[in-house]
Amino acid sequence: MRYAIITEDNSILKEDTKEELTLEELQKMVGGYIERVTVSKGNRLAFYVNEEGKFTQNGNLIATEFWLNCLEEDGYDKKLLSDYIAGPAVLIKEDRYGRQIDLTDEDNEKLMETMIGMIK
Repeated sequence: MRYAIITEDNSILKEDTKEELTLEELQKMVGGYIERVTVSKGNRLAFYVNEEGKFTQNGNLIATEFWLNCLEEDGYDKKLLSDYIAGPAVLIKEDRYGRQIDLTDEDNEKLMETMIGMIK
């Protein structure tokens, strides 16, 4: 299964595994208890983040911008949102039953476009 980890230092790590990520693996990646954040209903994307990350970790600029851009594509006005993602964020695609599936090339491309857009 293809997924991505967006770190606090603005790095994007693309990873592959043969099976779905377990709760324990996700907790290790984010450094604590996990919280699922819907990124895009239309594309079935979700972040798994540290549930207490806003208290203990720095904001994640790329993950936040990607999340806000996806919400805007889903019809939300991102200017009205004041929330953010903190700490490492694991980006996962899910099927309609909530099972983890591979991120598509389009998903990865959108993530890279977000990063490049922030540099400009």
